[in-house]
Amino acid sequence: MRFIPIALATLALTCAVSQAQLTPAEKAAAAAESWLKLVDAGSDKEAYEASSKNWKKRNTIEWWRRTINVYRRDRGTVAGRQLINVEKPKDRGEKKEKGPKANILVARFETTFEKGACIEVVTLDEDEADEWRVSHYAIVAK
Repeated sequence: MRFIPIALATLALTCAVSQAQLTPAEKAAAAAESWLKLVDAGSDKEAYEASSKNWKKRNTIEWWRRTINVYRRDRGTVAGRQLINVEKPKDRGEKKEKGPKANILVARFETTFEKGACIEVVTLDEDEADEWRVSHYAIVAK
């Protein structure tokens, strides 16, 4: 029976070490994918709560629910999603209009919905050291 706690501790340590070795772009992509899974599942409140502090300052949960409904109501369920790239935006890569500098990355996904394909654009801020959170979401034509 002692084997199970040791195995779990080893697994947790391995996951922590591998997470620490990820690049900022890989961490941002993982955060975007986790957040998109919440949106896909219809977990509007959880997706809102997992978003950046800046997003929540600018938007209410009611606004978010209306917005995501407009973006997704006619598309159907997600059939597949593929990461295209993660990059710094050319115009805002390390600054904010007001307040301290922030690291910003944009993740783009080619997403196939039940009723067609599009590009999902997820902007992420580094809220705290090494923690990426969604600060903007959009769907654009493919």
